[in-house]
Amino acid sequence: QAEEAYRSILMSGQGTAEDHFGLAEALYHQGDLAGARERFAVCLELDEGHLDARLSLGCVYAELRVFDLALPALLGVLDTEPDCPDALVPLADVYEQLGQSDQADEVRRHKTPTERLPAYHLTLSQSQAP
Repeated sequence: QAEEAYRSILMSGQGTAEDHFGLAEALYHQGDLAGARERFAVCLELDEGHLDARLSLGCVYAELRVFDLALPALLGVLDTEPDCPDALVPLADVYEQLGQSDQADEVRRHKTPTERLPAYHLTLSQSQAP
């Protein structure tokens, strides 16, 4: 029912970033990762500072095994909230999946993960993060 309510709002043309976020969460909980990814991305287009959408998008990308997009999304959260545990845990997993065990271990030790990032990661997070 939540999905239908959000879709009705969005179809009326009155939808906000929060409405897209709500629909994305409903889709996520139904197992529709592709739909959730799309709505989280639209939410960020409307409100670049929506940290919950950025975090959720990073986690969805990680679940979809699209690690090259999960990484900048999660790093984008940590740019604003450096100690966000909800971002640190999946970030460590993404680094592990990318074969960067040392960086994953550093994140798990809860050091600031962006302190020693290679320059291309910072460029990637700025250029590809939705």
